[in-house]
Amino acid sequence: MYLAVRPDVDVSYLSEVLQLRNETRTLVIRNVTCNQYEFIKRLIMGIYIDECKVELNKDKHIAELVLILENHQFLYRRNNKALETSNRTAGYWAAKGLNPDVAISKIANSNILILGMGGIGSVVFQHLLSAGVQKTTIVDSDCVELSNLNRQFIYKRSDIGKPKVLAAKCYAHDFFGENISISCKQTAIQTENDLKTLTVGQSFDLAAVCVDQPVGLITDICQRFFTENKIPYIVSGVGVKRGFFGPILDESLPMDADTYTNMRNIPYSFGPTNTITAAFMVQEILEYLAGMPLKHDTYNINFEDYTLVKMKEERCE
Repeated sequence: MYLAVRPDVDVSYLSEVLQLRNETRTLVIRNVTCNQYEFIKRLIMGIYIDECKVELNKDKHIAELVLILENHQFLYRRNNKALETSNRTAGYWAAKGLNPDVAISKIANSNILILGMGGIGSVVFQHLLSAGVQKTTIVDSDCVELSNLNRQFIYKRSDIGKPKVLAAKCYAHDFFGENISISCKQTAIQTENDLKTLTVGQSFDLAAVCVDQPVGLITDICQRFFTENKIPYIVSGVGVKRGFFGPILDESLPMDADTYTNMRNIPYSFGPTNTITAAFMVQEILEYLAGMPLKHDTYNINFEDYTLVKMKEERCE
């Protein structure tokens, strides 16, 4: 295990002033000696933990400096000495302050249930696979239609007439290899018993609810079943003027029914609005799987003025 400066941090040193800066914070430390800065330069490359402990025990001033950097979340731990620049995902999690090896492992070992493989679910599916999720169960009762292709980009014209779940599985294996486990369920969700049948014998880390049928009932069905069975889940929706997503819900954070009252099912849908909403949704999913703190807010995306607002704040306006 190695200790290193996070890859999103710029480090500069001039006239005994050490500055570290990234998107969220700037840290300035004065009276830093050249010897201390040489140690910081080694940290940029990564220092083996045991070797680092020896040096910190020998020099209390360096130990104090390292403690300051850790307290300000400018350091992280990784398995390999070098963080490969080609592994953009690892660098992203490191820049978020996580151990990238641990985050990637958590994501890879997750088992995700996706209800609905339409405009939201298909994009969520793409991003989960791209981030390294190895095991998913995908559920949809429909077949691919020509009208789907304006927003469901994993399907192609030759898929028209095929069950969406089977076309999605072919897409996954073509792009990410045969080792990915995709369980296909061509069925509709009408009752809690349908969910029970889908989940029997499996342990899911999260369910992404990307389906709006049956209208007015699906969120209640999911809330009761997933809460009772202690499966964390997240819901999203998209209309013409706005969409919404989040938060990830469990038994400690019940669903707010008011969130969904203004989302009306309409027969029209648009690629960019579906993609934007799905991308925000899957960002929250991946951060949760990677081990980041659970958020507690539902967000509204206004497609007309390009704003993202917490639902509670919007209600107060």
